This record gives sequence, C-alpha cells and structure tokens, in this order.
Amino acid sequence: MEGRTVRQSFIGIALSLGLACAAQAGSFVVNSTRVTLSASQTVSTISVRNDGSEPSVVQVETAAWSQKDGVDVLTKTQALLATPSSFTIPPGGSQLVRVELRAAADPQSEITYRLFVREVPGAQPVAQRSRAAMRTSLPVFVVPPASLAPKLQWRATRREDGRIRLQARNAGSAHVEIAQVSITSLFGEKQVGAQKLAAYVLPDNSRQWMMKTESALPVGTMLRVVAQTDAGDMSSDIVLESDSAMAPAESVVAATDAHR
Repeated sequence: MEGRTVRQSFIGIALSLGLACAAQAGSFVVNSTRVTLSASQTVSTISVRNDGSEPSVVQVETAAWSQKDGVDVLTKTQALLATPSSFTIPPGGSQLVRVELRAAADPQSEITYRLFVREVPGAQPVAQRSRAAMRTSLPVFVVPPASLAPKLQWRATRREDGRIRLQARNAGSAHVEIAQVSITSLFGEKQVGAQKLAAYVLPDNSRQWMMKTESALPVGTMLRVVAQTDAGDMSSDIVLESDSAMAPAESVVAATDAHR
C-alpha cells in the first residue's frame, strides 16, 4: 500500500517522460534533457531559466525510476538530491540546480532516476492562475565503469483489425530511448508503417505499441523493424505472428545491430 501511495504522488508530475529536445514548459526552460552521473562524477548541475514576464516559483523533486510490465514506476528516494529544492526565478533570470548522487553507484549495472521540475500552483500570480502549472521531467542515469549497451528484441503480432502490435524488449545492460520506429515488408521492400515514439525502455523491460499499417499483412510476412535510438539505428528481421496465439515474448529472439 505504501509503494502504491508513493507512486500515486508522482502521477501529477510525471507527464513529460522521454523528452527528445530542450525541456521547455510555459515560462521556464531547462537547459538539459538528461543527467549522467557515475562513481567518479557524483555531481552535476542543470540550469532553469524563466523566460516569462512574471516571477516563477519552482520546485524540484527526485524519484527512483524503474519499469514493470511496460509502465514507469516512480518511488521516493534519498539516493538522489537536488538543491535547492525550491526557489523563485525573476523574469529573465535563471537558477542553477545541483544534482548529487548520495548512494553508491553499481559497478556492473546502470541505475536510473527521474528529476522533476515544476511550478508551484499556489505561487502563480493571480493573472496566471487560470492556466495549469507547468512541469517537466529529466532522466538521470548513473553509469558504471563497465561498458554497457542496450539490446533490443522485437516481436510483431497482427490483430484482427489489421493493426500490428509491436513489442520491444531490452535484453541489454543499458537503457535505450526509441525516437522512431518503422516497419518494412521484406516482400517488395515496401514500408508498411512508421511511428514516432520518444520512449525509454530500461534493461530487462519491454514496451509495446499499436502500429497502423497501409494494408493488412498476412501472418508469416517477413518484416524489417528499424528503430532510431540514442544508441544509434537498430534493425531487426522478424516474422509477423498472429495476435490470437501469443507466445511469451522471451521465446522470440531477433538479431539487433547498432550503428553509431
């Protein structure tokens, strides 16, 4: 029950997971899209700038970040500290926030956190209270000295309506951010679907998406899945399966190559 309550407390500030460009929300702008820490670099900073015409009261919170069954799980943590945790930025001003790792880094595995930056609703000027409080989220990766890499395994199943359920499992040792994915039929080399995702898949986790296609493909069609990721383009050749007879995703192993 306690874990559930902790996760629910982050629902209101977890709307911006997986940003792919400079994080901007309303009147304030964050100069970073992610933070990387390690055992040898336990401190980093981000800058929060107020581009609005009114003072902005900002609060910064941290959370441990994991995934379960394709869903982000956020829990309160003391292992990552952000200071100052609340501040007021005048119009045109900026504030540096110190992000510090307070726990030991894992020598073999990547550790993931989230940093949330949001306006304090009650502190908005009266003229601005009609709009929603702004918020954004940055991933924080604590990397070990060992070399890590993601490894995507893909699976595609056809639904009765012709759409394709596309599943990506990260069997590697590091996160991967998928910006876009496309599906090509190897028969005729014709692209049958593409979709922008901006989604993270953490190690030993999976995500899935529904893909619209130009035409319903028969089960057994050979497909090439190409993903644009933060680790480079990755491609896999797989067989389209029936959605009504799904086997465990782990039983399908797709060869994945990364091109940096």
